[in-house]
Amino acid sequence: MVSGSQIQRMGRMEEEGSEGRAVGMDVGMSSRRLAIGLVLMGGLLLGLGGWGGAASAQTTGWSEPVRLSTNTISAWFPDVAVDDRGRAHIVWHGSRKEDEDVLDLLMYSTWDGETYSEPNDVIFTGTGGWTIRPAIAADERGMLHLVYRDGTDIYYSQAPADAAWSASSWRTPYLISGGNSAYYSDVAVDSEGVIHIVWNEQPSGTETGRMVWVGTARGIARIEGETLLADESQPWAGEYTVYAMLEDTGGRQWFGTSIGVGRYDGVTWEWLTTDDGIAGDEVYAVAEDVDRTLWFCTDSGISHYDPLQPLEQRWTTLAVAPELAPFRLQAVVVDGTGCVWVGTSGGLGKYNGLTWETYRVEDGLASENITAMTVDHQGVLWVGTDSGVIQRTNGGLVHFTTADGLVGNHVTALAVDSSDVLWIGTESGLTRYDRTAWQSFTSADGLADDHVTTLAVDSEDSLWVGTMAGVSRYDGEEWSNYTVEDGLADDQVTAIVEDRTPNAMCPRCMDIFYRRSEDGGHTWTTPVNLSSSHAGSVKPQIKIDANGGLHVTWEEGEDWYTGAGYPVGSVHRYSPDGGKTWAEPFVFTHPDGAPQQITLGIGPGGELVAVWRLPLRLPERSVVYYQRSFDNGVSWSDPLPIDGIIAKDWLPMSLDSAYCASDSAGNVHLLVLGYLYPWEENLSLLYTVWNGDEWSQPYRLYTSTDPPEWPRIAIGTGDAIHATWFTRDEAHIWESERGRYQVWAASMEAGVPSPAPPTPTSSPAASSVLATPSVPTATVFPTISPDSAPPRGIYSDWDDASRLAIALAPLVVLIGAFLAVRVLRRG
Repeated sequence: MVSGSQIQRMGRMEEEGSEGRAVGMDVGMSSRRLAIGLVLMGGLLLGLGGWGGAASAQTTGWSEPVRLSTNTISAWFPDVAVDDRGRAHIVWHGSRKEDEDVLDLLMYSTWDGETYSEPNDVIFTGTGGWTIRPAIAADERGMLHLVYRDGTDIYYSQAPADAAWSASSWRTPYLISGGNSAYYSDVAVDSEGVIHIVWNEQPSGTETGRMVWVGTARGIARIEGETLLADESQPWAGEYTVYAMLEDTGGRQWFGTSIGVGRYDGVTWEWLTTDDGIAGDEVYAVAEDVDRTLWFCTDSGISHYDPLQPLEQRWTTLAVAPELAPFRLQAVVVDGTGCVWVGTSGGLGKYNGLTWETYRVEDGLASENITAMTVDHQGVLWVGTDSGVIQRTNGGLVHFTTADGLVGNHVTALAVDSSDVLWIGTESGLTRYDRTAWQSFTSADGLADDHVTTLAVDSEDSLWVGTMAGVSRYDGEEWSNYTVEDGLADDQVTAIVEDRTPNAMCPRCMDIFYRRSEDGGHTWTTPVNLSSSHAGSVKPQIKIDANGGLHVTWEEGEDWYTGAGYPVGSVHRYSPDGGKTWAEPFVFTHPDGAPQQITLGIGPGGELVAVWRLPLRLPERSVVYYQRSFDNGVSWSDPLPIDGIIAKDWLPMSLDSAYCASDSAGNVHLLVLGYLYPWEENLSLLYTVWNGDEWSQPYRLYTSTDPPEWPRIAIGTGDAIHATWFTRDEAHIWESERGRYQVWAASMEAGVPSPAPPTPTSSPAASSVLATPSVPTATVFPTISPDSAPPRGIYSDWDDASRLAIALAPLVVLIGAFLAVRVLRRG
């Protein structure tokens, strides 16, 4: 055995001879190599420390990601808004099992500057795993505005930011969509408090254009495009008179007739009579309530139909006010507050759900013979009589006659178009009233007959006029007429309604629609179709510029559900006046494929920055592009790549998206999914900023074996940036309980000057539309504090490794330098 002293002596002895010098040279070189290696290793450790997730987050200001979804089995599709006090409000879809049901919950958490609150379910939408997909916005008056999907409809609600954690603070939801097929939505609020909503759903019309049902004195006919077709499919065709027609929000057609109620679901006809529970078989009028129940005026009273009740309990008969009971029930309408107005041949009645209030001549009516009613977009009730038309305002009743501009005093029908223009049908012709001027039309102008019987406005804003001698359509310039000779069952037209049928070229494809409310959610404008595309339109986003202009972007493609399909491009559309008029859409194209996953930022000086990518079927397409516009989207620069980001799908059916938000200095902050290096296996959430000249070096905000999706970003007062996204457990992506998804959040300070705080103003009055029914009670589950542990998988590995690397790097460098000095001195 050789001792330590012998080893030392052997070393010195070897240095004295020639062979020893050779050995000594090897030892010296090894020391130098070791020293150099240690220095390089120290630098590498520093580099790795900077590359890792948590350490890098500290250097850029991003907080460590926090998992918010701590008390549900599944969580996905979050959104975030920042209020005027800098608090971040995050909502998402959460699921929880109860017995055999999966409860669909709209979850909420807020960041108060220090911590995230425990998640609470503020809205319970139902069971069955419907995708809620919420979007949220905050106004300058301390209110939060929410849109979300319940079943296949889009709803709106609102709550004070101070109390949004409580389910009871959210107003009763208001139905925004109308086709029972909606999916994606977004919401924004401008500086005037106007609420703007966009969403996608299946549009009205057929492959040949719109479809309109026409009721006559001898049955029903259909007009598809320009072609009139007698409908031979319904039972007892030609043996009854149609008095009223309605399409409900579920897309079913309802017909009030002389032999009961007809119902058509697109395939099957069903006839309901007194044997089924309706009060009478002569059904003169029908209206849909805000809760999607129906009201029918019959020859034997008022019937209420609730499709959610058991079959034997769906029909109930409402006792009419005694003063009105002897008279014929001729018209019914539901106003924005949920009150039911009933017009009779002997007066007007208002039912608030509990009691009746009646109006007679002594109360200001010009006549007690109520012939027609409608409610305009401002919530104003208009009443037609045989002695003129009445406007009900807060100040009372205003009466209009031929002395004011009506073509005739015997009013028979009323309708309101998308511009809130009132159309008045009389026995002497048709009158148009835009609140400032009167214009009249008769048979001399092209109307089928002067005796108007019914009115309807279709989705293209064309006016349909039923008369005693056929039906007329007026598109604003020209008249088209249809009579028995064209296929009508009878020339005496009694009712008209448009059928909202899906796009026949793509039965499940959807269009982008827009609505706004100028009074805090009381009333909403008629939906406007922004896309009208046979290819299908999805994933709308809405942004508002400093001048109040609206910018809506979406993806075009045969894609009705998840963003898969066959994309054909991405679209931007601009409104300069807050949604009243819209410029022509601009379609982004590229020779290598169809741009998709578009998002829009508003940069310095109001420039628009559009970010998108191509379908990833070829390696050279894994690029994230951007284009700029300085004229609100009329023209765009050539597409350029954002350096340092590699886009790549990780699922065959991609639910990915990107998102932009702007700070007070006009910098555009982008969250996008991709990779930094081509050899990476795990998808990352990447963050970069456009300053008007260039994009910053992309920063890896999050990476994991569970890929991130659906990023959203919001910036508030003080330029605090808040991001949220969700992740999937890819190994179990389609297994049990809607998969294993989690919602995450992170925040940082942008470091730019804060804007001046807004001038305090009073909050808009709570909408009576929203406040009438009781708020659905959300099921409150036990909660635990949000999990602040780092994500699983690669992220946490790098997080720990980077901390250790930073700690060891200085020591390794010092050891390497010490050894290098010693070697140099010996040399």
